[in-house]
Amino acid sequence: MILKCGYNHMIDWWMLGCLTYELFYKHPCFSDKESSYLYDKIIKCNYRFPKTKDASDTLKNFIQCLLITEPSKRMG
Repeated sequence: MILKCGYNHMIDWWMLGCLTYELFYKHPCFSDKESSYLYDKIIKCNYRFPKTKDASDTLKNFIQCLLITEPSKRMG
């Protein structure tokens, strides 16, 4: 959507990854005060798992499989 390219139902899987991350860590996986930097982080899929709250490897893998920028390679 940011790149103004077409999208399909795979965006729902991306959003599930974002929502899962936010529900567990209590903050969004992508954030910045400047919208241009925020968009850059989303496009490059630049996020980190916080060290303060340890998630299981299964949960991290689930999120990582959903937050793949290429829709054809994304879980779903």
